[in-house]
Amino acid sequence: MKYFLYLLFLSTFFLQAEIAAKPNILFIIVDDLRPELGCYGNTLIKTPHIDKLATQSTVFDRAYCQQAVCGASRASFLSGLRPDSTRIYDIHTQLTSTQKDCLTLPLFFKSKAYETISMGKVYHHLSDDPNAWSRAPKMLTGSWHGKQGYVGDAYKQYSSTDWIPAGAEKRAAWECEDVPDNRYPDGALAEQAITQLERLKKDSQPFFMALGFSKPHLPFNAPKKYWDLYNPAELYKSTMTDWPKKMPRIAPRYSEELRNYSGIIQKREQIKGEIGLKLVHGYYACTSYVDAQIGLVLNSLDRLKLRDNTIVVLIGDHGFKLGDYGSWCKHTNFEIDTRVPMLISSPCSPASQTQSLSELVDIYPTLVDLCGFSIPEHCEGLSLKSILEKPSAELKNAAFSQYPRSQGKVMGYSIRSGKWRYTEWTEIATGKIKNRELYKHETSSIATHNEVFNPENKTLIKKLSQQLASGQGWKSKRRQ
Repeated sequence: MKYFLYLLFLSTFFLQAEIAAKPNILFIIVDDLRPELGCYGNTLIKTPHIDKLATQSTVFDRAYCQQAVCGASRASFLSGLRPDSTRIYDIHTQLTSTQKDCLTLPLFFKSKAYETISMGKVYHHLSDDPNAWSRAPKMLTGSWHGKQGYVGDAYKQYSSTDWIPAGAEKRAAWECEDVPDNRYPDGALAEQAITQLERLKKDSQPFFMALGFSKPHLPFNAPKKYWDLYNPAELYKSTMTDWPKKMPRIAPRYSEELRNYSGIIQKREQIKGEIGLKLVHGYYACTSYVDAQIGLVLNSLDRLKLRDNTIVVLIGDHGFKLGDYGSWCKHTNFEIDTRVPMLISSPCSPASQTQSLSELVDIYPTLVDLCGFSIPEHCEGLSLKSILEKPSAELKNAAFSQYPRSQGKVMGYSIRSGKWRYTEWTEIATGKIKNRELYKHETSSIATHNEVFNPENKTLIKKLSQQLASGQGWKSKRRQ
């Protein structure tokens, strides 16, 4: 009996030691962050902290979301499933309403004795996937609570002639107040994340912390000092202010998201002049603001001596238009809406930059693989571990995205492959292809004209259509 107890003690001891040796995970999700960062070649924007992280990371230059809207995108990469599998294509549906038994990314790590923490906007809905977290996610509180992130009078500024959706609050699209960082939600979130890290440091249990920052999502609210970083005369101006030539009418989405805010031209036309410049200024200010908050959290990892055993992932959940094509926000299959920043910093991988195609749905299997666990069979992405070890390696020849139209009756399936973005608009009931798009992206994320009608591209289109396979072409590269 004593011998049995001794063996039991040893097995328990070694199991606990094995668990304690597993790396921690800090998963940073930034809302509406496009690859508008210093580490992605933007020499104007000021993002020193993300750029510093890039020097310790593999920077994925060609990473793509699976749908350019936050609810569907987050449901996809947190479940390891693509939108056609989650059956979520909007911001209203919760993952647990369509995938009740899904072993989500945080739930997987919870099952492996990790403490799982959700802070800020992780899922689109705070109440989604409640069993995945060791502690219930909590709403931040502050002087802006109930004012949707405003601290001053911008929440009340509106014109009686503004078009406002029924039931929506009338509020400005930006705010610039001379206040400390923690007066706005993301500053308070960073402080609370640091408090959690200090607590977790004292525990031998590994942790999975998902940290979701809301900026630079609209409204563009940030402390004045971040607005002051930029000269409005030097701000980004898109080289393409009209939709691509010969683009099908089903492809674009205009600026409906901006209709929730006052002081904006509420017509389907370009938002020109001072308003457009102010929006770009606000986006840049918010990006620098959230960069500073990320820096505070990462500095705390170093201060607490957690950095050497923590995998850090930083992503944007989808791209964003800043007046590109004369439009704003996201909600399309265009390159500029689907391409995202993605940085993975693993203690055992050297810093690098890679041109290898990757997708947000790859994050789940990658983290599982890096931590030495077996990848769940349901995962529809691929582990990027080989890319972290050898940046020139290639796992896939296409990245897949999609977006519905016509009240869900038509699905736009899109791939980025080589220098091309190819899209088919397919009638779901019949499988009939109603429209096609083909854009060349050699030096820019901006498309200029639809080349699908060029007879010289007939063979190319056939090849890309077979590769797309009605949105299911990713299955040919799925892990065997």
